[in-house]
Amino acid sequence: MLSFDTALTNALKNRNTTAFWVLKLYYNDESAFIGVSDRHRQDGTDIYYGIVASFGNFRQSLNFFNFTTSIGNIGVTLINTEKCIQGDRFSDLLSSYNFSNRKWVLKPQVGIVFKYKRNIHFRYCRPNDWIGCNQR
Repeated sequence: MLSFDTALTNALKNRNTTAFWVLKLYYNDESAFIGVSDRHRQDGTDIYYGIVASFGNFRQSLNFFNFTTSIGNIGVTLINTEKCIQGDRFSDLLSSYNFSNRKWVLKPQVGIVFKYKRNIHFRYCRPNDWIGCNQR
């Protein structure tokens, strides 16, 4: 059984997380991508440039009983100002990267928006010791 202090328990509640979208635009041989999002974000070594003004609407349907689906379109509005992505405009990248008919991935991400500055101590309790295990 793990025990946490009150500050960490409160920080991990659902209201302290946020969901956002990232779009990966693959180019050339699809071994690399340029990531864009609604604001600048970094996920490990992946960088998502904050040039998305709007992700627009996306509608699709799935009918389990008839085994049919319908796929819609999505419109993404990108900000195209000087030095907005890799020191250039996004439109300048179109001439050096081949985005045409390449794979793209739109996926939701979840980010934690709290900062917890204490050390986290995990305590292991054997099943027979559960009573009183939360005591320090």
